[in-house]
Amino acid sequence: MYNSFSLVYDDFAYDIDYNKFFIYYEKIFKKFNIKPSLMLDICCGTGTLTTIMSKKYDMIGIDFSCEMLDIAQKKNVDGKILYLCQPMDSFELYGTVDACY
Repeated sequence: MYNSFSLVYDDFAYDIDYNKFFIYYEKIFKKFNIKPSLMLDICCGTGTLTTIMSKKYDMIGIDFSCEMLDIAQKKNVDGKILYLCQPMDSFELYGTVDACY
């Protein structure tokens, strides 16, 4: 389904300020005194936000598009992010996370 779209997804999302999303989530965590360690990015796409979040948190990213995850994995240069190809409505982590978005 996303074979071709995955190749141009980041081009279409060029003007999204993913750092603002990171700051927004940080404010929510602070407001509610949440100190997550392991986080889940549901429908992570090409992993841009997942990569930013991985600078502070251990991350798992799930997406149902293996093509999107192939691109996300290329951004995972330090190998810290676990990517799983699963649907968002029935994924299995075999454990728990502290927060997800």
